[in-house]
Amino acid sequence: MEILVELTKVDCTDPITGFVYPRGVMVKAIEATEERITRNDGILGEETPPAEDLCEYINPAKSSHVVKHLWIKGNTVMAKLDLVGKYKDMSRSGIQFQGFLRAYTSISEDKITVNSMTIVTVDLLYRER
Repeated sequence: MEILVELTKVDCTDPITGFVYPRGVMVKAIEATEERITRNDGILGEETPPAEDLCEYINPAKSSHVVKHLWIKGNTVMAKLDLVGKYKDMSRSGIQFQGFLRAYTSISEDKITVNSMTIVTVDLLYRER
């Protein structure tokens, strides 16, 4: 079951991280990630792991979805996710999800603006209505 999720906005302050993701930086990161998606027919993603477990490694046993596509629509970074296992059933029963970029970033001297980024995956979060 495929779902579309909004991840963040470009060129404005992200309310979760407090960082500004310039469009050019995000476009480069998305292009590199899309190459991985194409090469591997998707990238595994997890239900958001505890902060201490966030890293560049994705545990297939904890996978909740496959990232199929990333793009920017207007100022919003979007992802197409193909849910697997119990997450398909949860979505069919009306549970809503949102996505969160797991990425490594380099921050400029202003301590707000991201000047480089490598996307690891998109993690899945439960979203209350």
